[in-house]
Amino acid sequence: MKEIEIKPLRKPESLILSDEAYKRKKNLKKQSSKFLMNKNLQNRFSGLNESQPIVEVFSNNKSFSFKNYGDYVCNLLKTNLISDENGRIADILLTVPPYFNRNNPSLLVDPSDKRHLSTLIRLMYQADGDRHFTILCRANQISEIETWFSDLGISNTKYSLNISVFDYSIWAQDAYVALEDQNKNTIICEGVLFPRYDDHSIADDISAQTDNSAHQSYLYFQGGNILEVGDYILIGTDYIDENLGRAHLETEDKVLETFKKLFGKPIISLGRTTPIPANHRQYLGGGYYQPIFHIDMYVTPTGKKATNGKDIVVVASPKLGRKAVEEQSKSTDYDVYFDEAAQQLSQYFEVVRIPILPSKITFSQQGQTNSRYYYLSFNNAVLENYDGKSNIFLPTFTQDVTDYLNDSSVSYYEGTVAKRQKLDDTATKVWEDLGFIVHPMDGLEDLAIGWGSVHCITKTLKRKSANENV
Repeated sequence: MKEIEIKPLRKPESLILSDEAYKRKKNLKKQSSKFLMNKNLQNRFSGLNESQPIVEVFSNNKSFSFKNYGDYVCNLLKTNLISDENGRIADILLTVPPYFNRNNPSLLVDPSDKRHLSTLIRLMYQADGDRHFTILCRANQISEIETWFSDLGISNTKYSLNISVFDYSIWAQDAYVALEDQNKNTIICEGVLFPRYDDHSIADDISAQTDNSAHQSYLYFQGGNILEVGDYILIGTDYIDENLGRAHLETEDKVLETFKKLFGKPIISLGRTTPIPANHRQYLGGGYYQPIFHIDMYVTPTGKKATNGKDIVVVASPKLGRKAVEEQSKSTDYDVYFDEAAQQLSQYFEVVRIPILPSKITFSQQGQTNSRYYYLSFNNAVLENYDGKSNIFLPTFTQDVTDYLNDSSVSYYEGTVAKRQKLDDTATKVWEDLGFIVHPMDGLEDLAIGWGSVHCITKTLKRKSANENV
């Protein structure tokens, strides 16, 4: 049987530091902040004037920075983060990565990527045909992708194909956030840097070929670690910490206030006050102050209100994952870190818990073994609420179990069809009980092994109320 292709981690392993290396980094940040606080720095927006032409601003300001200017413009435009919960998804970005198979050169799209993306397109279009799909692809993939839409009877007015020559990934969620200005225009806003593949090129290629603008911020962030819930923005503490020690961002308060201006709402830093020890982190998902490096893997806004008037958020529970598949909890599940997140969020919101299953797989290929701990997450979903209707496009993990069990390159795998089906069914019921129409995705375990799922392979560019057209 053919060997399953291993998806690269959504967080590059080179960025996962040991305790010693992380302590060195933290100490250096403290030294940096102390030095900068004693330095007489100009205001970050000093010399910027909305009525002054950009050429004059640039020529008259020796410390001009386009990243500062991007933040300044967003502040003037009163930008807000596009909702993760409310409104019909009117435009969604999907990235089809470049692909080459030496044994089958005519294959231009990774078969699993094709299945995941075409399934999502089909489900979303069937749920509501009044939406647009913005696709980034290579020029040699155009004909094949056009057939995805034509086979579904989707008019070419409902999608746009946009070309890149770079080596970007399928993880469309992470390299930027989508903002909306006061005139409802979309701004794809990148952070100061993005250390994975050529994903930092996506916003520019989309902006050059569509009516979405692109900006770059001075802040460090990744889209999967930022969620909008009601009147707040959640940002995983890891990326609050990542900004510390930089000019104008010497303290946590400064970082939070700068994020608030960019995203338009008060910020909740979601995470612990002390790092998770490395001997625990090796079984978790690459975070330092949070159990998984992106909060969209274990926290989901719902757009629903509890009877007490609070916004409902859904938070993952490994204990419920084990219960769903009738297994005992393991010491390496480290429920405590997920429970801490739920407790922190309960100060602001009504919290509902949902199963998440800690898992492990070992690949043995060409004399090399590669083990990964990963999560089967039902938080990493795409959802919408509008006109009294609630849709959720939900991961499932039953479809490919037999392939993993029979694959010659997989030497250790924990799944069975019966257990995965119980897990899928239990999670589906949680969302149905919240009033959602559940649209089950195809099997997404390959994405889960790469520390992602369906929310990770999308970026919502526009939401509208039910009476607005795309």
